[in-house]
Amino acid sequence: MEKILNKKDITRLFIRSNAIQSAFNFETMQGMGFEWAMLPIINKLYKDPEKRKEAYRRHIGYFNSHPWTCGPIFGIVASMEERMAMGDEDVTEESIQGVKGALMGPLAGIGDSLLWGTLRPIVAGVCASMALAGNSLAPLIFAVGLNVIHFGMMYWGVSFGYNFADQFMTKMESMQIKVWMEA
Repeated sequence: MEKILNKKDITRLFIRSNAIQSAFNFETMQGMGFEWAMLPIINKLYKDPEKRKEAYRRHIGYFNSHPWTCGPIFGIVASMEERMAMGDEDVTEESIQGVKGALMGPLAGIGDSLLWGTLRPIVAGVCASMALAGNSLAPLIFAVGLNVIHFGMMYWGVSFGYNFADQFMTKMESMQIKVWMEA
């Protein structure tokens, strides 16, 4: 099947995905942010208003993951939505929700432990030492350094997730994803 989405669409998804926590609430956590990031993708893929509404409802629900490591989820879901819009009967609403649900926890754990629990304190310690030594650039180095890592991870994650979603789904099917989703 020929792709509908292009590099510009995926780049736009990356840019919008960085606002995932902008509408954080205790009912859907990052659900509104996920929806907001997906809006241009959904609007491009579904011309039928009813199909669009179904896709809106699909992504406005509960979502909670680490904001720096959820890029692959955005990419995979965009690819799955594209396949669904093109009539691929193997992709269902349940499979899209299953992938989101199956990946958000493990990616949150990786982000929390490696990035916020390890990387950020190390960089903060180094920059604090620099500041105590009189280096006025220390806060800037801290902010720029972490954001380069953050945006780099998100861009790579969204692109990787979209470009390798088919291989990911094949591997998940071989691992019996439906059994894991039910469990």
